[in-house]
Amino acid sequence: MKYAVITSNSYFSYLILSRLLDEYRHSISVMIEARGMIEDKSPPAMFLHVLRRLGLRGFCYKTGTAAYGRLLDKVADILPGIQRAFGPLTHARHLGIEVITFKDANSEPCLELLRTVHPDVIFAVNVYQKLRAPLLKLPRVGIINIHFGMLPWYRGMSPYMWAMAHGETEIGITAYFMDEQFDTGDIVIQESVPILSHDSVYALYVRGCLKAGHILTHIAAAARNSAIPCKPQSPDQGSYFSMAGSACIAEIRRRGHVLVRAQDLLRTAYFGVFAQSPEYSAECESHVPS
Repeated sequence: MKYAVITSNSYFSYLILSRLLDEYRHSISVMIEARGMIEDKSPPAMFLHVLRRLGLRGFCYKTGTAAYGRLLDKVADILPGIQRAFGPLTHARHLGIEVITFKDANSEPCLELLRTVHPDVIFAVNVYQKLRAPLLKLPRVGIINIHFGMLPWYRGMSPYMWAMAHGETEIGITAYFMDEQFDTGDIVIQESVPILSHDSVYALYVRGCLKAGHILTHIAAAARNSAIPCKPQSPDQGSYFSMAGSACIAEIRRRGHVLVRAQDLLRTAYFGVFAQSPEYSAECESHVPS
């Protein structure tokens, strides 16, 4: 079984992908960084678009945590004696996996590259682009994406934040085959992560990423021995949410949660204490199919 990965370069993508990369490095032909985010928008226009949609508080959270993860990845990469990465691209390079960047994962150069490696399955993680039919049809089995909602509910963007805003007691982590619509493909695995009373948005997302990493590894193991089982989503059920803006964030804060705490960032900086601490690893080990 041959795999390829399409992702963005973030600490959260690293948390989802690190275990898959470690255990299946010899089966992963290439990792592709899809750098573009919003189609047909220049960087200044994209900046203003996201700022208007998220509000100042949400914009600072999103850009600040992303920049923090990239800074840690750069520092870890240049300091001698540090073997840990904080981004999937650096980690993949450490493992000898080829990494190539494309602005558009749907571009012909990207498609041509993937045709040469003939992947059976492509794992798409935190790709902020709509993947189109030529790419979706390219792998023999399909493209598997991770969504932080219990599909068909909470389709769309930032579903874990909307779940917190709505007072849910848990979020869903869904692995599913991508199709030409948003979040409507056949479901492979679904698991849940509890929303704790003291959770920050950041801490909840980190735990979700760790659970997602276990799910991807489980799928890769199962795919080597048999077909990947899946089930269609109900066409008569579901909900959809757009980008979590200032109103969503205000409701999250009204319910007693914060976006991020200093201790969250300190744990991240301490070489993955967040990923290694017993409460997170135990929570992720539970509920993952055997």
